[in-house]
Amino acid sequence: MHQAHGLHHIIKKKKKNTYDKFMYGFAMLTPLSVLPQIQQIFIHHSVGGVSLATWTVFEGSSLLWLVYGLKHKAHAIVVNNVVSFLLQGVVLAGIFLYR
Repeated sequence: MHQAHGLHHIIKKKKKNTYDKFMYGFAMLTPLSVLPQIQQIFIHHSVGGVSLATWTVFEGSSLLWLVYGLKHKAHAIVVNNVVSFLLQGVVLAGIFLYR
């Protein structure tokens, strides 16, 4: 009986085209969008308007995606979510520090 494995097996078999490479790069850069929030928190010591609930959900989501990526050996998902998890953790630390 054929066992279903996940989409990463299909993707791995295909040669990476320009769009695939672009998307891998985009996945690596996306977590950096958190940097302005970190700057706002730590330079201005301000967490007004920063939602603890929202950033906690983001953190939990990154953790779940990280586990998924590890389980399926999807390196782009792993790297993206390690970086996201760490940067979101900095935001959460700032929320607790300055609220």
